[in-house]
Amino acid sequence: MSASRLRRVLNTWTICNLPEFSVFPKGLDVTDTVAFIRAAGYEGLQMEVDDPLVAAGLAAGVHMSATGRVISVDGAEALCRAHQDAGFALTTLHVGTGFETQADGLRLMEAVLDAADRYNYPLYVETHRATLTQDPRRTLDFIEAFPKLLINADFSHWYVGCEMPYGDFDAKLNALQPVFDATRYIHGRMADSSCMQVPVASGKATPSRHFHEMWTRAFAGFLTSSAVSDRICFAPELLPNWAILNGRHTEINYARTRVGPGGPVEETDRWQEGLALCNRAEKAFDAAANIVWLPV
Repeated sequence: MSASRLRRVLNTWTICNLPEFSVFPKGLDVTDTVAFIRAAGYEGLQMEVDDPLVAAGLAAGVHMSATGRVISVDGAEALCRAHQDAGFALTTLHVGTGFETQADGLRLMEAVLDAADRYNYPLYVETHRATLTQDPRRTLDFIEAFPKLLINADFSHWYVGCEMPYGDFDAKLNALQPVFDATRYIHGRMADSSCMQVPVASGKATPSRHFHEMWTRAFAGFLTSSAVSDRICFAPELLPNWAILNGRHTEINYARTRVGPGGPVEETDRWQEGLALCNRAEKAFDAAANIVWLPV
């Protein structure tokens, strides 16, 4: 199996506040942390621009992608310039708040695409709740309006937020073909119809089957609509139950918890879950390559 066009990237939220039982080594400095991640098979890192691993990742020469948010027309160019100057190869973006009018949404999306073109810097718009792309229909409309729009697909947001299993799932996937064709980055996470982030289950479980199908279609779309030299990133993004945001303890409620002797304990080791998701992604990538009959 060759996965030369599939790049494993670790979103560093996955190793934030890991539970005590995690097998990820404790007490590593930033250089050794990056080395350990690379030894596990990751070719790149994705992070916030102020992540303490930025300098170590750049020094190690790994593929570096950033995350960001644009909620104003002026913000697109400023973010693009700052991220490129910081040494990142690309950025996945939350665009808007989801409350914009269609006219305002179109202007904001156009500003993102103009900035990416002006700086020759890839900006991949993420499918995410509380943004312009929180709704599949609206996202399809943006892709129709802007054929150059490229997507960071985090299907967990739609799967739970739009309750995708409710109704004709295959018909929904067929309707989403333009999204699959525009996908150049995937955030690895599985959801069910009620929970944003669930443990990786057996391949026969409904969420596993559904995410395998969505990832396969996205990989097939990439293989048929991109240059042979292009690569697609698959980045496990498994968030903790809480984090320190803007100096405050904030419950973000992604990782599910169970009752433990000392209080709530996360259900799983997100480090190991990320590796399992990458293995699932490689199976979906192989399935996509067999579908389109293209070299990978």
